Amino acid sequence: MTVFELFGKLSLDSSDYDNKINKAKNETSTFAEVLKANLTSEAIIAGVKKVASVVAEIGKASYDGYTEFEQLAGGAELMFGDAYEYVSQKAKNAYKTVQLSQNGYLQQVNGLATGLKTAMDGNAQAAAELADKVVTAEADVVAATGNSQEAVQNAFNGIMKSNYTMLDNLQLGIKPTKEGMQEVIDTVNQWKQANGEAAEYTIDNLADCQAALVDYIEMQGMSGYAAREALTTIEGSTASMKAAWENLATGMADDNANMTELVQNFVDSVFVAGKNIVPRVKQIVSGVGTATTEVISYLRETNSTIDLVVTAMEDVAVAAATAGA
Repeated sequence: MTVFELFGKLSLDSSDYDNKINKAKNETSTFAEVLKANLTSEAIIAGVKKVASVVAEIGKASYDGYTEFEQLAGGAELMFGDAYEYVSQKAKNAYKTVQLSQNGYLQQVNGLATGLKTAMDGNAQAAAELADKVVTAEADVVAATGNSQEAVQNAFNGIMKSNYTMLDNLQLGIKPTKEGMQEVIDTVNQWKQANGEAAEYTIDNLADCQAALVDYIEMQGMSGYAAREALTTIEGSTASMKAAWENLATGMADDNANMTELVQNFVDSVFVAGKNIVPRVKQIVSGVGTATTEVISYLRETNSTIDLVVTAMEDVAVAAATAGA
C-alpha cells in the first residue's frame, strides 16, 4: 500500500472515499516537496553537521573509554584472579556508591592489588574486599571534607610505601608521621574491642594500616557519605550521572556490555540529579524575582533613578518569572 493510500484509509469517511484519497495524494505530494526544499536549507545542513559532530564525539569517547577499560579489566583479572568477578561487580556499581566510573574504580583498586595481596599472604579475595573498602573510604572522605580525590588517594597510597607524610591530606587530625599512624591503629584496636570485635592491627602490616584507616574513617561517622551524596546533593548526583554516562559510552564499544542495564543506570542517574537540581533552580529564580521586585519598589519610592533602569529591572523580573514557569 502506498503512503497516500494509507493516509486516506486512516482518515476514511465511507461517504467520500475518493475525495479522501485525492486529498491524501495532494497532501503527501506537498509534504514531499516541502521536505525536499528544506533539506537543502542552511539551517537543516547546519543541524545535520552538528548532530554528526556530536555523534563523532560520542564515538571517540566510546573508543577511548573502551581501550582504557580493556587494559584495566585485563590487569584486574590478572592480579585478582578468581576474585575478579567481585571486583567487576563493584566497578559496575561504583557510579552510585563512590561516584566513580567503572574505569575510575578499576584504576584505583588495581593500584592497591599487588601491595594488599602481598600483605595478606596472597589472598586475592581478601585483597579485593579490602581494596573496595579503601576506595569507598576515600570517596567518603572526599565527599565529607571537600578535599580533592588526588590528595586523599595519595594519603592511602603513601601508606602502601610506609610513607606517612601525606596523612594530613585526609584532614582528620592524624599526625603525618609513623607515630601518628600508630595512634590511629591503637585507637581503632580499642574501638573495635569495645564493640566486641577482635582487632590486632599492627603498623608492620601494610594491609592492617589500610584497614585501620578505613575503620578510623567509620569512627568519624563518614561511612557511606559518598553514596548518600550521590542521592541527595547536586554535586554528588551530578558526579554520579557523569560516571554513569562514561560507563554507557564505554559499553557502546563493548560486545559483552549489557546496554539495557547501562542505559537504565544512566537514565536513573539523570532523574536523581534532576530531583536535586530542579528545586534549587526554582528557588534561585524565585529569589531573583523577589529581589528584583523589592529593588523596583525601592527605586520608585525614593525616585532615585530614571525610568529606564526601572524598565530594565522589570524586564529581568518578567524573565525570571518566565524561567521559573
